[in-house]
Amino acid sequence: MATITAQANQTMIDVVINGMGTLEGASAFCELNDVGLSDRPVPGTVYELPVPVAQGGNGIYDYAVLRELANRKAIVGTLNAEPPEPPGPTPDPVTLWTIAESEGDFDTYAITPWRLTVNGTTAHEGDPQAIWDWATEVSYMATLSGLLDGTVSRVDDTVIYTPAPGEEVEVLAPDVLTKSFNLKVSGSASEVTDFHFQHAGGSQAESGDLYKMVISLASGAAEYVEGDATSETLELYEKTFPIGGGIRVVTIWHNDNVGALVWDGLYATTHTATTLLDAAGTLPALLEHIQFSDHPLLSSESVGPGTIFLPLTPCTGIQTIRVFNCTTITNLNYMMQMLMPALTTIDFSGNVYTSVFVDLFFARLWAHNWDHVSPLVIDISGHTPPAPPTSASLTTRNAILAAGGSITTD
Repeated sequence: MATITAQANQTMIDVVINGMGTLEGASAFCELNDVGLSDRPVPGTVYELPVPVAQGGNGIYDYAVLRELANRKAIVGTLNAEPPEPPGPTPDPVTLWTIAESEGDFDTYAITPWRLTVNGTTAHEGDPQAIWDWATEVSYMATLSGLLDGTVSRVDDTVIYTPAPGEEVEVLAPDVLTKSFNLKVSGSASEVTDFHFQHAGGSQAESGDLYKMVISLASGAAEYVEGDATSETLELYEKTFPIGGGIRVVTIWHNDNVGALVWDGLYATTHTATTLLDAAGTLPALLEHIQFSDHPLLSSESVGPGTIFLPLTPCTGIQTIRVFNCTTITNLNYMMQMLMPALTTIDFSGNVYTSVFVDLFFARLWAHNWDHVSPLVIDISGHTPPAPPTSASLTTRNAILAAGGSITTD
């Protein structure tokens, strides 16, 4: 007697059709095997097939269907697999970082190193990034999405990660640095040049705080620098690279805790040193000491390009300002209009000031900082040609001296 073996995922109807090609003989099949059509066959069970007989003028077998199944090597029912288990709920998105954006404008920003952990394993170590515009941000998010199973996107001012199903995610979030200043530097277009500056903490930060900077030498590329925000020991940042075209803009983002910044053009280097052309932007709020020295091409301050730093508002922590031996600097009027109550030392020597500027310097300095708490030590000498103050600033100079200050002029 012919038989048929039940296969996985078959109903009893599937077994009958697979063995007989039709349900015309289903009652004979069920009676012979003592089963019902609603029974669920156990895979591997062998069932007998009834003897072909005429029933109502029609056979209980459809041999055309059986030939078609044989030709296709098809087993009725085996393609009807059990539906997959429904996936678990999709994890909620997590915040990677939040940015500060001016209404209607896209602000550049930088992110410090960060880490994304998925199911207890580090999935991504995020290097410092410089985000220059919307296109840079979109490109970076797309790159991250390509490296991860989930997706990275932006909702309002927040960059989020939407995990893949089953992912448990933890984020060691970066710091987002939104304040920055730009330095335009010149150097050899064909030789390796050296860009360097010194940095330190100061006395205003809390114990355990860090100052953080992301330094971008080109769009998108960035390096991360951090230090003890209470250590006043100068540390060196140094980078050598060729300057294509002879000029490059270096952007430095910061977290306000930087206490000292020094650009010394005579600092020893094994390569050709870059020369500062101008500097503009927002300085750290806790900055106490700033120095530009021996950069002969540093531009004179103006409103617009060629500016030596737009003002801090206010410059409550600045103690010393040194801009000396920069032989194209003709004035620093704008800087002198900032409120600097902690100011103790100003060195503007060796530049190319005129007597008119020297008088204006004293007038503006006194107008904005007459009630500073410490006596001022001022050196505004050594200009080429000499630029002695005139009687126009005599009253102001006498007041500074009477308050315990000292003044050196041409």
